[in-house]
Formats: sequence, structure tokens, C-alpha cells
Amino acid sequence: MNRKLIIASALLIGFSFVIGGCNLFSWTSGENTESLIDEGIQKMRDGDYQGALAEFTKAMAEDPNSSEARYYHAKATMSVSGFNAFNIGVDMTESDHADGEALPFTGSSWPDKEAEKLYIAMSTVFDDLKPIYDGETTGEFKKEDIDLDFAIATGIRGILFFQDVNLDGLINSGDVDFNITQVDTLGFGFGPNDLTNFITKQFAAAKTTGAATAHDDTCAAIVAFNMLLDSIEVVITESRTIINDILTSETELSPEDIDALLADVIKLAQHWKINDPADNDGDGNSSPTEETINGVDDDGDGFYDEDAYWQSCAGY
Repeated sequence: MNRKLIIASALLIGFSFVIGGCNLFSWTSGENTESLIDEGIQKMRDGDYQGALAEFTKAMAEDPNSSEARYYHAKATMSVSGFNAFNIGVDMTESDHADGEALPFTGSSWPDKEAEKLYIAMSTVFDDLKPIYDGETTGEFKKEDIDLDFAIATGIRGILFFQDVNLDGLINSGDVDFNITQVDTLGFGFGPNDLTNFITKQFAAAKTTGAATAHDDTCAAIVAFNMLLDSIEVVITESRTIINDILTSETELSPEDIDALLADVIKLAQHWKINDPADNDGDGNSSPTEETINGVDDDGDGFYDEDAYWQSCAGY
């Protein structure tokens, strides 16, 4: 082939890449992060929250360190979910410690589908805002601009962990629906048969893998449940730390009330470990001398099966 023809062909191919939008020497889509954010903000103003979320998602892909992209993605996520951030915060401040009152975001007023929708939204908001809170982003929004929002998202996510027992990011029939209510002024507690139902369900699920392994699988699930309680305590403690950092801030919500609720949730996470030799509920007794998982208040303290022992999994 003629050398000039080869060169011309190469130039033609290269030109076709350029006009086709395929720039081999650029690692970006060519869309500017700021323009994507501006477009998203305009769509928010127009009420097109789903469209705005798509723009902010693209902006985050372009620049994961942009605090604006992350903040507005969180804001659009809340709008698309249909939840009002302020009203959610109010729900966390209204616990009056009345006997039988459900833990916020659980109970009959929060069916699985609604709780799951909130859980997914809060998990997204948490992921969006954490890098800003940790000082890992650049741009307009700083830690102090999002601290209360991040604290609330962290707290709600931690509370809803109780409903996502298998930690698959969903709240559905694959989980155990714990009946968590206020026990007079003692704090929140599980219902009488919650842990019994939990073990029964885990055993039934384990049997599908074979009768020989069902026992071990169930005991492993109990270990995982204890780890879940540890994780909840860590997450809620982080939320409380943030709340306490901003107690002097002027907000429309009551950080003190939110902090009191979160303190009760930490107590809830601490009390209900299974087959743990420590005195988790701090009453001076420790399993196996205290409660067994039987749906009965063995020690007469108003709680059921806390700091419990299940003989079948001794040694786990």
C-alpha cells in the first residue's frame, strides 16, 4: 500500500474516534463535574429529583472527592426516598420512655417495606457524607456543615441494623422482625419470644443445608448476632460522639434528646449478647447463671432473655 495512503487512512481512523466521542487520551467522560452539579441543582429546583440524582451520581463518578457532589447526592437521595430529613430527626427526639413504646423506625407503624426504604436511603446518605465528615473531600462543604445530618443518618442506620439481622442491606422476610419496645424507664428491650424466634428461624434455615450441619450453622449465626450487636454499638457510639460535639450548636432539633435515645440504643445492643460470659447488662450476674432463652423474665428485672445462655451452643 502507498505510504501516503496508509498515513491518510490512519488520520481518518483517528478523526473518526474524535468525532465519535472516543478520545483515547482522556480518562474522563468529558463532562465537567461542576456542570453536572449545576444541572442536578436545576433539576432539584424543577422537582425532578430522580433526574437530579442521576446528575449527582455522574458528578460523583467524575470526582469522588467533590464535597458538593456528595452533599447534593445525599440531598437528592432523601428527596427521591420521600422522607423529610427534619421529620425523621423529630421522630428521634419524641421518645417519652412510655412503657410499650416502640423503638423509632420499628414496630407496626414501620412495616418492612417502609423501614427498608429508609434504611437504604440512610445507608446511602451515610456513605455520601462520611468522607466529608472525615475531611477527605475538597470543595464548599466541610465537616461542620454536615455534622448533624451525618449524625442523624448514622444513628438511624444503626437503629435499623436491628432489623437487618443478616446484614444484606435489606429488611425483609430473610430477617427476624424484633419487637423492640420501651420497658418502663429501664430502656428498650426485645420482646418475650424474639430471641427464641431468632434461633428457631436460624435453625430452620440451616436445616436446608443438611441436618448434620444445622446445629453448627445455627451456633455460627448466634456468633454473628453478637458481632451485629457489637457493630451497632460502634455505629451508634459514633453518632453520639458527633451529637455531643455539636450540643452547643443552635439547631431546630434537640441534640440532647437524640443523644438520650442513642444512649438507650447502645444499652440495648450491650444487653442481649448470647452465650457471652461477660455481665453484659451490668446487674452483677453473668451467664450461664442468669437468663436462658425461653421467653421468660428469669431474673425479674423487666427484660426477657437479656445476657442469655443457650445450652445447645455452649462453647461457641
